[in-house]
Amino acid sequence: MRIVKRLLIIGCGRSGTRYTAKVLCRVGLDIGHEVEGEVGRVDWNYVYPPTGDVDYALVLHQVRHPLRVIESFHSAGNVSWGKILKADPQIRGGTLLQKCIRYWVRWNQVAERQAAWTFRVENMENILPRILLACGKDPLKIDWRSALEVSNTDHSRRGKHKHSSKIPTLTLANIQEAAPRDAEMVMEMASRYGYDLS
Repeated sequence: MRIVKRLLIIGCGRSGTRYTAKVLCRVGLDIGHEVEGEVGRVDWNYVYPPTGDVDYALVLHQVRHPLRVIESFHSAGNVSWGKILKADPQIRGGTLLQKCIRYWVRWNQVAERQAAWTFRVENMENILPRILLACGKDPLKIDWRSALEVSNTDHSRRGKHKHSSKIPTLTLANIQEAAPRDAEMVMEMASRYGYDLS
C-alpha cells in the first residue's frame, strides 16, 4: 500500500533547501532535509524521484537567484555530480561553469513541470503561511515569523568552502560568454521567476 504524505519541496541543490527544511521544522512540521519526515521532505534529489512507496499530496518547486546557485554549485562534490549526470546525461560536457549553468536550467525545468507552484526562497516570508495552510496548520496560531530567523548553513557562502577553493562571483556577462544559448534560457526563466540579473 502506498503512503501519501503532505509535502515535497524540490529544486536545485544550493537553492536553500536546507534552510527551508529548518524553517518548516521550526513551525512544527516534521519535514526532513533529504530524508523522509512525517509530513514529507525537502530534497533536490527528488527532482528525479526514486521508485518507492511514498506519494506527496503537494509538490512545490523552490528557486533561488540563478547567479548565486550557479556560483555556489562550483563547489559541489563528485557524489552530487554523479547523481546529476546519471539522472540527466545531457548536462555532461564542457567546462565546470557550463555544466553548472546547464544544471540550473534543466533541473529547474524538470522540477517546474512536477510542481503545483514555484516560489522564491528569498520570498519565504510571504510563502510560508501558504505552505502552512496546505499542511493543515493555521498560520494565525503559529509564531512563524521567528522561524524565518533560523541560520542558513548551506554552502552558499562565497569565499572558502569545504573544497578549499574560491567560489567565483558570477555576473550575467560571465554566463553569456560561457554558454550563449543556455544564457538565453537562464534569462527567460529568471525573469519568469522574478529575478533581475542586471
